[in-house]
Amino acid sequence: MWMLNLHVYPFIDVPNHLSAATIVRYYDEPGNNFKDYYSIPDKIKSNTAHLYFTSSSLFPSVDFANKVYYLLYVILFPLSILIVIKKLNGNIWYSLFAFMFVFNFEVTFGFVGYTMSVPFLILLILFLIDFFETPTYKYTFYLMFLNILLFFFHFQTAIYALVILLIFSLYNYKHFWDNILKKLIAIVPVLVLMVISYSSDASPHYQGLFSYFLDYYSSTYWITFIERLRDFFILENFFMFTQEWGWTIATFVVLFITFPIVFLFFKNKPELITKLKSGNNIYFTIFLTISLILFLILPDNLPGQNVVFQRFSIFIMLTLIILSSTFDLSKYVKNYVPVGVVIVFIYMALLSNYFFEFKQETRYFTEDIFPDAKKGQTLSGLIYDGKYRANSVYIHYQNYYTIWKKGITSNSNLDFRYSFIRRKVSMDCLPPYLAWVSMSDKYDDRFKYMDYIITRDSAERKITNFMKIRTSGTWNLYENVSDTINHYDSKIIYPPLGY
Repeated sequence: MWMLNLHVYPFIDVPNHLSAATIVRYYDEPGNNFKDYYSIPDKIKSNTAHLYFTSSSLFPSVDFANKVYYLLYVILFPLSILIVIKKLNGNIWYSLFAFMFVFNFEVTFGFVGYTMSVPFLILLILFLIDFFETPTYKYTFYLMFLNILLFFFHFQTAIYALVILLIFSLYNYKHFWDNILKKLIAIVPVLVLMVISYSSDASPHYQGLFSYFLDYYSSTYWITFIERLRDFFILENFFMFTQEWGWTIATFVVLFITFPIVFLFFKNKPELITKLKSGNNIYFTIFLTISLILFLILPDNLPGQNVVFQRFSIFIMLTLIILSSTFDLSKYVKNYVPVGVVIVFIYMALLSNYFFEFKQETRYFTEDIFPDAKKGQTLSGLIYDGKYRANSVYIHYQNYYTIWKKGITSNSNLDFRYSFIRRKVSMDCLPPYLAWVSMSDKYDDRFKYMDYIITRDSAERKITNFMKIRTSGTWNLYENVSDTINHYDSKIIYPPLGY
């Protein structure tokens, strides 16, 4: 319901993605000057499913398409867990527990492609099991299609799908070479896409992986290991409240989900091991093990790619739910499922409160805060107060000038390695966006040649050569009043910078 009810979402990176989709959709249309400021490389790229979906002319607007996208996700996420649990003959009531992870870390951070890739990877594993049971061409083409789909959702998930296929095949080592042609059909198309995509994004500006790993594991890894263990308990649900309460609720949810496997480990270890290894459970046990290992050993960042190990947490939680559904816990703890259902309803009530209060807080953020988009005029943002509860949800909201008004903004799309949109102008014309100004509280005057700056800030601030012309709640619009501002006819349009 909330996906349809909110006019903006509390998901950090979503405005970046909607801005890119708006540029793509209206790039060739008169009435805007996107072509003067942005370029769209003619390349096959991963992580573009959301962009293609939301920029489609099938929908009345990019915003509307985004609502449909998230509505589909909210349906597919718990449905994928229910389908798997039924496949394993588990207790279907456990699928309700997945609702406590629908708005997980990836969703709240606005990782739109990775968000949708989660239920599809779960379904891919299901088809992998079917393939090993009945290796027909039907399942071969299902796997090929899902691998390609995962590539367009997110590169990391697509790689993980191939790792899972390899390890599942090694587990069935006696039949490793059986049906090798079908396995190749399932993976070769996505491998080709990966090579093309990665080659086009290769850049000498980034450190090589080998030297990066050498530096990371010889220094940073052990220093941050305790934080990684903390993340295991809080990552997926800390967003709902500020620090102490958010961490408490997130930890409680994880302790509840891990209870069955931990309880059986101490109560009846042989029964637990037998259950984890029985039938098709073994595949999800392997999946759980791989996800946990990758969560514990991978870096948090890679050259040109942020937030790496954290993305495996959701698979750990979902696999724990799936496997627990197959345990006969009722003979030891009779009320675990009924108590769990009550917890889910309490959780959903808290989640509704989260969205309700966000809707109230954003009632002042409308199209009216932005100026009309005129040729040659640009806008950026200084979001000093970017937080709603635990997350900095507002830091990319300057992008709504592009989304709603078809205006020109400086944004994080332009300088990210894997972005679909590139700058077509100089850094002076569209400076790198200052997303985390709230952390330093320092502005370096980089937007001095821009026409407008939007801020979110309850304090009064003086911005050199800018005058406040509009206020709505804690949102403020400043206009450049300097005589030296560059107007459109004197701006130098540069060739693409070749990032």
